[in-house]
Amino acid sequence: MLKICVGLLVLALTIPCYAMDPPKILKFKNNVVYDHEGHQGICNSCHDTIEGGNKISGFGKEWAHKNCIGCHTRVGNGPTACNDCHKNP
Repeated sequence: MLKICVGLLVLALTIPCYAMDPPKILKFKNNVVYDHEGHQGICNSCHDTIEGGNKISGFGKEWAHKNCIGCHTRVGNGPTACNDCHKNP
C-alpha cells in the first residue's frame, strides 16, 4: 500500500495540471472551505483525468474524510481536525 501511495504521489507531482483558471478557494456544504490553489501541482491525486472534465469520482463526505484526511496524515501536513475544514459562518 505504501508503494502505491508513493507511486501516486510521484506521478501526481510529475504530471502538469492543465486546468484553465481553476478556482482559488472552493466552498462546499457544511461550511467546508477548500484551498484549491494551495493544492496545485498534485491534480491527479484527486482528479480522475485532466482531459476528462476534472471529475473526482465518488466525491462527497466519505470520499473527503478518507482521502483528504488520509493524505494529510500521510504527508504530515494539512488539516485533520473537524474545525480545520468545517468553518463556522
